[in-house]
Amino acid sequence: MITLRTYSNPAEAAMAKSLLDDQKIVCSLADENSNLYGGGPLAMPIRLLVVEEQVEQARHILDDAREPQIGRASCRERV
Repeated sequence: MITLRTYSNPAEAAMAKSLLDDQKIVCSLADENSNLYGGGPLAMPIRLLVVEEQVEQARHILDDAREPQIGRASCRERV
């Protein structure tokens, strides 16, 4: 497996994994409990691992999720 991204925030790491899981991308989180050992997430960030064959697809999914969706109703807007 290849490290696609690293995160200092466990919630962000879990969200990214969830996005990939929904698209049937084989992935896992490594070092997600590293903050329990001291040194915090900056010393050892959480790694999002993806199988080599799906790295590009996973990268596109995560990049698309970062971009604001123009014309899409937000949860604060009434539809």
